Amino acid sequence: MILYHGNDCVVDAPKILESDRFLDFGVGFYTTNNKEQAIRWANKVSARRKSHKQFISIYNFDNEKNNLKIIQFDEPNEEWLNFCV
Repeated sequence: MILYHGNDCVVDAPKILESDRFLDFGVGFYTTNNKEQAIRWANKVSARRKSHKQFISIYNFDNEKNNLKIIQFDEPNEEWLNFCV
């Protein structure tokens, strides 16, 4: 599965760091399979940090080989909505 991460810097090796910042879904490293969404996010981060840089990091992620807890929603349905609230 190809995943994208939009930022104002390249992220070669993602790390999940502890934070006191409250994000939409908690502490984590956010990716999407939607390249346009990653581009929009990179633009937002760049504007917020006034860095004038946008990067899309691309990862080829193999679900079978990784021992991670993954929640994947293929569409914004009732299950997705219940997770969000």
